[in-house]
Amino acid sequence: MLYKRFHQAVPPFHDAISAPAKRKTSWFTKKILEEGKPFEIAIIGGGPASSFFAKLFIMGAMELATHKERDRVLQLLQLHIYEPRDASTMHHKGCGLGSGLFIADDFKDINMLQTLQDFGAPTYPITKFRYISPVGSFDLDIAKEFPWCSLYATNRASSSAGPSMDLALQNSLKENKAVNIHNHLVVETNRCSDGKFQIVSADPSGGMHNREVDFLIGAFGVDTASAEMFKKIHPSYRPPAIKRMIQREMCVEDDSSSRARDTISVFAIPTTKDMDFSIHFLALIPKVDKDGNVSMTATVRYALKRPGARINSLDVFRYTITHPIVTKVFPCFAVESIGCICTPFAVVAQGESVVDDGLAIIGDAGLSPRLYKNGLSGAYISARILAETILIYGPDAGPLEKRFVKRMRRRFDWRNLCGMMTMNMYDRLNLEWGAFGPILQEIIRYANGRKALAAISTGVYSYPDIFLRFAALGAVGSATSVLAGKLSSFKLFRLWGLALYSKPWKFRGEFEELMDEVICEEEISESDNSEETL
Repeated sequence: MLYKRFHQAVPPFHDAISAPAKRKTSWFTKKILEEGKPFEIAIIGGGPASSFFAKLFIMGAMELATHKERDRVLQLLQLHIYEPRDASTMHHKGCGLGSGLFIADDFKDINMLQTLQDFGAPTYPITKFRYISPVGSFDLDIAKEFPWCSLYATNRASSSAGPSMDLALQNSLKENKAVNIHNHLVVETNRCSDGKFQIVSADPSGGMHNREVDFLIGAFGVDTASAEMFKKIHPSYRPPAIKRMIQREMCVEDDSSSRARDTISVFAIPTTKDMDFSIHFLALIPKVDKDGNVSMTATVRYALKRPGARINSLDVFRYTITHPIVTKVFPCFAVESIGCICTPFAVVAQGESVVDDGLAIIGDAGLSPRLYKNGLSGAYISARILAETILIYGPDAGPLEKRFVKRMRRRFDWRNLCGMMTMNMYDRLNLEWGAFGPILQEIIRYANGRKALAAISTGVYSYPDIFLRFAALGAVGSATSVLAGKLSSFKLFRLWGLALYSKPWKFRGEFEELMDEVICEEEISESDNSEETL
């Protein structure tokens, strides 16, 4: 029920735009259609958030225009997407950036699943969830337990399995005369005296280009160079806080491949007291190429037990995938000889001051409705609400703050707070397996506990629902463990006290705060490169 409320917080796009009163009074109708004033938008970043915004903005403009005005709309509006990477060739076979999860119903306004399938980007339904730990394991039928959830995996990077999701979304925009995709690197942005923005970009051959636009959008994810560029023109902007993870492509070379192709596998990996790190989880998401071969994107999230400890990310990865709990399920794991190791980021706090006159930041770089999980859905929602705001209320800071920022925070801050508290409790308890094991064992005993663990890994529930289930059953498990003598009351209070002491409600933070910690964690040696195999 709470999951459904999460999606009801954002009504269908058509209903939000096409009301007759909005057609008459909207900023777009008055300033663009009636005055015939051209409007140009530049979007820095060519990932899903930029494609979502471009699709929805043009769709909304068409809804506000009459049938006779639609050709004129394509002449008055121009959107420029700047992305220096070539999404068709940017990654080789075996790339660990391969898998991304999405819930198809979240994107029905733009029919994303059909767009990906028509272009040939691999999409494979995920129907099962498997959780393995030393204190208990279980399997869940996603279609049965979460009937509203149509969960799919797709490729976020082009590889031997087929073109990427990002390329499919970009390609779906190319037929639109109002959208221009530039394979340029933006090297500088400046605010002009008339309120417009100057975009200075470099093409692949080194040629320089200048363009002035009316509105500037940042959809650059957690790219630090782009964040610094935006801070120069909007000094109060604070990028989001992030945590680093490890990813690597894994081959499935035994008979377990048939069981793995539609299943997400999550492992709880214990560590010993003498280790400098703890493993929050190992998640294996399947990829299936056009020949039916199965590989897995292995993602490890971990934390330091002792501040300032220096560890090698490849050592963490090697320990994780060679642990007996993992090799028992996948005995023939091997890393492809040309595979790579990646250290992607998870956004764990929202950005600050993400709008100004003629400027907005969306997706992971701005206000994400879904911290930790479901980043694609979060990027889509923020892009959609921004498109609505500009079309109906205009591009100035006042309406953007009131109709975009406050709307996002009013509807999603509570959900993100619950997500932060859930993840914080799980991670803090995970630091001490001697205490976490008995609690986890009790949670797994209950159907609601198993659903909560599945939802933590897949995002199929809203965060309030996950938090209520996890916290309630965690409390029951704690009490049961104390009564059974598995856990002392002193250690119990200490664990839960530490989980709350780190102030999870402060879920808006600065990028630099956690980057300092990441730099200490990520001392990658020369051997930790793209050619090394385990």
